[in-house]
Amino acid sequence: MSQDNNIKVIARFRPPNSLEKKSGSTSVISYEDETSVKCDGSTGTFTFDRVFDPDATQSQIYDYAIHDTLEDAFNGYNGTVFCYGQTGSGKTFTMMGADIDNDDLKGIIPRIVEGVFSKIIESPPTVEYMVKASYMEIYMERIRDLLNPEEANLPVHEDKANGVYVKGLMEVFVSSIDEVYQVMRQGAKNRVVGYTNMNAESSRSHSIFQITIEQKDTVSGKTKMGRLFLVDLAGSEKVGKTGATGQTLEEAKKINKSLSALGMVINALTDGKSTHIPYRDSKLTRILQESLGGNSRTTLIINCSPSSFNIAETVSTLRFGVRAKSIKNKAKVNQDFSPAELKLMLTKARSQCVSFQTYISALEGEVRIWRTGGLVDSEDFVTWEKIIKDKQPAPQGLMTPSAKSNAVRAAGSSTPRTGPASRHSVSAGVGNTAPPLSPIPTGSRVGSLTPTLLHESLMSDPGSRSGSPTIVMSEDEREEFLRRENELNDAVAEKDHELQASTRECGMMREELAFLRGESQNGIKRNEELGTELSQLRLELEKINFGYKEAMITVDSLTDANKEITSELDKARREMEQLRRDVTEDNAANKEKERAARVAAMLNGMDSTKAISRHEAGMGDLLRSLVEAGDDDSKKIEMIMQARRELDEARDSAQEKDATIAELQQKNGDLQTQCADIDGKYEKLLAEYEEMLEQSIVAEEQQSSRDSETINDLKQKLEAHYNNKISSQKAQLDSIQGDLQRRQEEVAKSSATVRELRAENRELQTKIEALEEKASKAEAQSNDGGMGAGNGDVTAATEHAQRKEREMQVMRRDMAQRILEYDTMRKSLMRDVQNRCEKIIELEMALDDARNQISQLSRRVSNPNQPQRMQLLEKNVAQLTLMQKELVVQNTDLKKEVALSERKLLARNERITYLEHRLQDCNNQVEAWKRKAEELQAMRSQESSRSVQPNSGSVLRFSRIAKPMRGGGGSGAVAPTVVAEEKTSRTSGGFFGWGAS
Repeated sequence: MSQDNNIKVIARFRPPNSLEKKSGSTSVISYEDETSVKCDGSTGTFTFDRVFDPDATQSQIYDYAIHDTLEDAFNGYNGTVFCYGQTGSGKTFTMMGADIDNDDLKGIIPRIVEGVFSKIIESPPTVEYMVKASYMEIYMERIRDLLNPEEANLPVHEDKANGVYVKGLMEVFVSSIDEVYQVMRQGAKNRVVGYTNMNAESSRSHSIFQITIEQKDTVSGKTKMGRLFLVDLAGSEKVGKTGATGQTLEEAKKINKSLSALGMVINALTDGKSTHIPYRDSKLTRILQESLGGNSRTTLIINCSPSSFNIAETVSTLRFGVRAKSIKNKAKVNQDFSPAELKLMLTKARSQCVSFQTYISALEGEVRIWRTGGLVDSEDFVTWEKIIKDKQPAPQGLMTPSAKSNAVRAAGSSTPRTGPASRHSVSAGVGNTAPPLSPIPTGSRVGSLTPTLLHESLMSDPGSRSGSPTIVMSEDEREEFLRRENELNDAVAEKDHELQASTRECGMMREELAFLRGESQNGIKRNEELGTELSQLRLELEKINFGYKEAMITVDSLTDANKEITSELDKARREMEQLRRDVTEDNAANKEKERAARVAAMLNGMDSTKAISRHEAGMGDLLRSLVEAGDDDSKKIEMIMQARRELDEARDSAQEKDATIAELQQKNGDLQTQCADIDGKYEKLLAEYEEMLEQSIVAEEQQSSRDSETINDLKQKLEAHYNNKISSQKAQLDSIQGDLQRRQEEVAKSSATVRELRAENRELQTKIEALEEKASKAEAQSNDGGMGAGNGDVTAATEHAQRKEREMQVMRRDMAQRILEYDTMRKSLMRDVQNRCEKIIELEMALDDARNQISQLSRRVSNPNQPQRMQLLEKNVAQLTLMQKELVVQNTDLKKEVALSERKLLARNERITYLEHRLQDCNNQVEAWKRKAEELQAMRSQESSRSVQPNSGSVLRFSRIAKPMRGGGGSGAVAPTVVAEEKTSRTSGGFFGWGAS
């Protein structure tokens, strides 16, 4: 059955916000009671179903305004809740709330969701439920699916089966509170909000959250379907207060236009004079057609500001609520009858059909009598009450044959007429998810003569319409009109999609064209710049090549000159080495000749026959002493022992002299070694000096040009190094000279000792000669003395003489032996002396050489001409250095220029290569853009050749899964999904506060 009911209007006033407090505004609202409010500055009182002051809680709003709507939805009615008011008045706060997890702050929609699943839990277990949800917004007069944002311009359709619905709107199955919250969060992410002076998070579109509840009794098979339309309207805006500009201003225009269309619809519904309701003036009013004067139980919440700052907007909102309160809706239960109910309705319809045919036949008979000129008494007038009361057919005279045949056909008909209008609720799948917002009228009307029984029997007829004024047309015409309208809407939507796609493609192509034109212009300019730069580079390259050739010629000439100088230097070195070898050989030959001459002179200065040592002279003295001793043996023995001691001392002295001579020879050898080392060091020093000069010249040729300070530093370093070398050599020479002086003193002492030995040798020789003369004289005397003695003494004397002779012979043998030994010793001593003399001469010659070398070194060191030579050498070195520097500078400059030119050439080549690659890349990009444009054109052609298909992709993974739930019977035994929902912790929704709209 349908029930007439007015729209329930609730007024809610929010607390003053910061802007109102800052402006110093005061409250202009006075609350007379719970249903009436009065505004200062306006006449009259505004009365509504309920008025809530700023202290009202979210739960109070829900308990009064929405709880009954939820009950109606479970009873099979359509329910609508929408908020109206200016921007920043708290509409989104009322609908969504600030936090869906906070029991005090969550809004109407979260509470409805919880109420839905609570009712499912409390329902009998024989009832099976399916809950679906959809979320859309109307932005800039375009319907946009918030669960599938790609669908940005969905069309509105109307047909006999579904009524008014949005084609292509995604509808997802949900089975728990969390899944509904997930749908809400997904849609909230895609909803358009913006900043204005009145609200930091102002809604820039109208949002509609739809919940469909399908229930089926598994025992009787009866089904019901209730729908909840939860609408959050965007607030009306005054540009002077919001400060909207640009896109925000365009959005405000569209919002105000749709709200103005909503006001016009309400005015047309309430003035009682309008024959046409302008539902099609706006997408918002078209979708809310059944909520405004149609098949729905509607609750309107008007949100207002109590401050004087917004008094004009508040009064306008209150007046809107008063007008809307007078709208009457005719809500019907959306249900499918069970077979038993359908059979009962069929039986009733057949009985009524027989009565109708009887009544029609009676009326036709009465009309026929009147037409033939007859009269019928007032008592015999045919009335429906008589037909019902008598339940008998009219008299045969009053029933025409056609009426009889119609009655027979009506009574005999056993099959009821069914059609699309026989069902009020059709489950819609994804892609066609909008509910039937209005049952389609049949276009037939029952006149004033229709009896009450007929009216009651047709109350559940799905063809009945709401009380809103409509143009009467036939059912076929209306179906054709709706079909044509849907086709045109589809065509418009398709063209709109194509227009949007074409606009986007055109914009992209324009951007690409502008980009390509800019790139082309840049490429042309860059190409010209590169051409100029390339020409300059070519000129520079030619200059560099010419300079490089000249530099190579100069380098070649310098190389040839360097080779010539090097060859001359090598030749001079070879000649110097040859001269050094010749001088060394001449020096060695001269030294050998001088040594031989000195040895000969020393040997000639000695008497080879008389040159004996001091020991030989001592031996002569010993012999003379022995001759003089005569027969005194003890004296002879003593003399002999003394001679032996002197001989031993002489041997010891000779050994000491030998050791001294060996030591002197060793020292002389050390001196010679040191002299040789000094010569080597001197030669090495000169060679190092020359080599350093040569190396400095070569280094200057190889290295870059150095300035005068660097050359002076190098010169100072060389001079310091040379001076250090000279000073060290001088120190070594001084030490060597000291050693030589000491060695000379020792050699002088040795020479003095040799002279003394020579003098002693000569004295010994003289003494030996004297002894020999004395011995001969003594022998002659002994011979003469024996001749003059007597014969008596002759024998004794003879014997004595013989004895003495024997002793003399023995002594002579001994003396001969000793003389032989001394002769041998003398010869050995003479050889030793000769050898020593040679060694001494060699030492003297070496000493002379050392002296000569020392004197030469001294002359070299202390030569007054040395500074001049050094200055001359330095001057020559400076000149050579200057020349070499100039050559090196020229060579270095040329090398630098060549290296720089090569680097520039390499860089230019790399740049040219890079530009060639870049040009190739640009060409490839151009080709790619062309291919992309061709592909886009092909895709556009394909899209234009086929109809727009609804997007089957689902953002939410559970959207296509139907989830039936059984009622829990109030005991908590529910489907697993519902139990899981009760146990799942929910996260914050993060919606808006009071200022949201």
